[in-house]
Amino acid sequence: MITILGIALTWLVLGLASLGVGLLLRRLFRPGPLDLLGLCVAFWTGWAAIVALLQIWHLALPVNRVALVLTLIIGATGLLLAARPLAGLAREGVRRAPVLVILLIPTLLWMANRSTGPAQFFDLGLYYLQAVQWNSNYPIVPGLGNLHGRLAFNSAYFLYGALVDQVPFAAGAVHAANGLLLFALLAQSVAAIAALAAGARLPRFAFWNSLTVAPALYLISGLEGGTAELPALLYLHGLAPDLPILVLGLVLAGLCLVLLLEARALAPGEHAYLCFALALLACVGVAVKLSFVAFAVVTLVVGLGVTLWRQWPGRPAWLALLAPPLACALLVGGVWMARGVILSGYPAYPSTLGALPVPWRVPTALALSEANWVRSWSRQRDLHWSVVLDNWAWLRPWLATVPPPVLRPLNLALVGGLLGAATLGGPRLPWRQISLATLWLLPALVALVFWFVSAPDYRFAGAVFWVIGLGLMWLAVEGIAHHLAGGPPPVAVRLAVVALVLLFVAPVRPPLLLAGVAVSPDGLPPLPAPPYTSVTTISGLSLLVPVGTNQCWALPLPCTPYARPELRLREPGNLAGGFILDATREYVDIHGSDLPPAVSAPANLGVALPAGWYDYEAERGVRWMQDEGMLLLYSDTPRRLWLALQPASILGPAGLVDHDRVSVAIEGAPVAIADVRVGRVTLLPLAIAAGFSRVSLRLEGGAHVPAEVIAGSGDARRVSLALSKIELSDE
Repeated sequence: MITILGIALTWLVLGLASLGVGLLLRRLFRPGPLDLLGLCVAFWTGWAAIVALLQIWHLALPVNRVALVLTLIIGATGLLLAARPLAGLAREGVRRAPVLVILLIPTLLWMANRSTGPAQFFDLGLYYLQAVQWNSNYPIVPGLGNLHGRLAFNSAYFLYGALVDQVPFAAGAVHAANGLLLFALLAQSVAAIAALAAGARLPRFAFWNSLTVAPALYLISGLEGGTAELPALLYLHGLAPDLPILVLGLVLAGLCLVLLLEARALAPGEHAYLCFALALLACVGVAVKLSFVAFAVVTLVVGLGVTLWRQWPGRPAWLALLAPPLACALLVGGVWMARGVILSGYPAYPSTLGALPVPWRVPTALALSEANWVRSWSRQRDLHWSVVLDNWAWLRPWLATVPPPVLRPLNLALVGGLLGAATLGGPRLPWRQISLATLWLLPALVALVFWFVSAPDYRFAGAVFWVIGLGLMWLAVEGIAHHLAGGPPPVAVRLAVVALVLLFVAPVRPPLLLAGVAVSPDGLPPLPAPPYTSVTTISGLSLLVPVGTNQCWALPLPCTPYARPELRLREPGNLAGGFILDATREYVDIHGSDLPPAVSAPANLGVALPAGWYDYEAERGVRWMQDEGMLLLYSDTPRRLWLALQPASILGPAGLVDHDRVSVAIEGAPVAIADVRVGRVTLLPLAIAAGFSRVSLRLEGGAHVPAEVIAGSGDARRVSLALSKIELSDE
C-alpha cells in the first residue's frame, strides 16, 4: 500500500509542477480568465515544456535531483502566481460536480495499483532502462549509438523518465512515469463531461474531450490479448514512449478542433496561445518518438494555416500568431536534432539524412540496418529485414494479427462513417463547417498512410486510429443534428453518445485490482536480472554483455548485447566523453559483432548471412545451406568481387554426391552458374552496387532431408550443401 501511495503522490507532485510551468507560459499570452480550456492547455504545455527544458539541461548536466528541485520550484512559482483563479476553478468544480471530484482520489489509487504490475515489455529491457540510466548518470554522451544503436533513438521521453526516477517515493520510472499522462487524460475527459452537462463555453471541444474518456479507460484497464511483445498493461507502466504520443495525439486533435471550428468563441489572446500550444506539443511529440512526425506536422499546418487564413491580410496579426510557434519549433526541434548529432552523428537517427562528419558518427551501414529492422519488425517479426522488405508476403500474416486496440476504434470509424454518410444530402447541413471538420481529420488520415508505408506496428500509430474512430463518430453526431434540427446536437444527445461509445468500447475489464504478484522488498515485482559476461575490446574498454538474451535491463553501465572489438572511448577512462567505433571493420547488421564463422572478407566489406543457413558446426567446421542461402553485403562504393566457395558435403536426391552446379543471383537477377565439387574451391565473379546487395546461392539439385535419403541418418533438416569456406575478395 505504501508503494501505491508513493506512486499516486508522485503523479500529484509532477502533475502540479507541470500545471504550474504551463500557467507561467500562459501568462506570456494573457489569454483571459482561466477556465477548463486554459487549465487543460496549461497542464499539457507545462509537461511538454519540462521535457523540452530537460533536453537543454541534459546537454551539460545529468538529469539528477537538482533538475527535479528546479522543476518543482518553477512549477510552484506558477501555481502561486495563479492561486486565486485556481481556487475559483476548484470551488466551481466542487459546486457543480462534487461526486466526480471526490471520485478522482480512488481513481488515482486504482491506477497506482494497476501500475505496479510486472515489467514485461521487451523493449524495456532492450534499451529503455539503459537510456534512463545514461540520462540519470551522465550528460548527453557523444557517440552513444556506437555502444547500442537504440540508445541513439534520442527519445526525450527517457529524460522525463530520468526525472521521475529522482522522486524519492516514486517507485521508479517504470511504474510511475506513464500513469501521470493517462490520469491527466482521464481527468480532462471527466471534467469535459461535467462542463458539457453544465453548458460549456466550447461545446464541440468539450464533446471531443468527453469522447476521449473511452480510450483513456481502455488503456488504463489494459489491452486485450496481451502478449510478451504487447503486454496487457503496456501503457500504464513500462516507460514506453508510445503512450505519450498517443495521449498527445488526442490532445492535439482537440486543440486543432478549437482553432478550426470554435475560433469565434476565443478571446483575442487565446488564438496566439493555442497556436503556440499546438506547436509546442507537436514538436515535443516528435522529440518523444519520431513516428509522430506526420501527425504532428500536418496538424500544425492545418491548425496554423486555417487560423492565418482567417487573419488575411492582417500582417501584424500574422506575426503575432506565427512568431511563438516558429520560435518554439526552432528551439525544440533544433535542440532535438543537435542531440541526435551528438548521440549518433545524424539529426534524426536512424535516418541518415543530414549526416555530419563528426568522428563518433555511427557507421552508415549500421544506421541503415537499424532503420530497416524497424520497418521490417513492424511487418513480420523473427525474419531478417532483407527477406521481408523486398516483397508483400508479409501482408497476409500481418492482417491476421491486427490486435483489438486497432479494431475497437476502427469499428467506431465504420459506425460513424455510415451514420455520417446517411446525412450528406441534407439541405440544412453547414457545408463550410463540414469542410473544416473534414480538414480536421486530415492529419490522422495522412499519418495513417505514413504509418502503413514506414513501420505499420500498432504501437507506432499513436492516436491515429482513435482520432479517426472518435472523429468520425463526432462528425456523425454533429451532422445528424444539423440534418434533423438545423443546429448543434443537444447536450443530452452528446452525453448519450459518450455513454454509448463507452459501452461499445467496454474499456473496463477484470481484474480491476492487481494482487498476488511476487514482489521485491520495495513492494514491486523485481526486474529481470540476466546473466552477463565481461568483454574487453581491443582498446581495453570493458563492457557487460548479457548472456542468452539481447536485453541488458538494469545491468550496470556500460552494457550492450553487441560487443564490437573496435569500440573505444573518445577519452580513455571517461564514459562521459563518448564512444567511437573505429572504421577498421564494416558491419552490415546491427546484431553482428564480427564476421560469421567460416566467412572471410576485406575489412571494408560488410557481410552477414541473414537467411537460408543453419548454424555453424564448429566440430566439423562447416555451415549447411538450405534451399537458398543469402549473403547480405554492404560496400560504400561499387566494386567487383570474387566469391570463393569450398563445399565439404553436397546432398543429392539419392544421398551424398561429389559435385553439382550452383547458381548465383544479385538482387534476384541471375549472374553466374558454376560447377562445385567437394573439397575444391570454386570462384564466382560478383559486381555489386554501393550500399546493400543481396547475393543468393541455390544448388541446382535442390535441398533434401538427410534422414530421407541417407540410411541411418537422423537429421531432419532440409539442406543442400555444407560449405567449409565462404571467402570474398576484391578482383
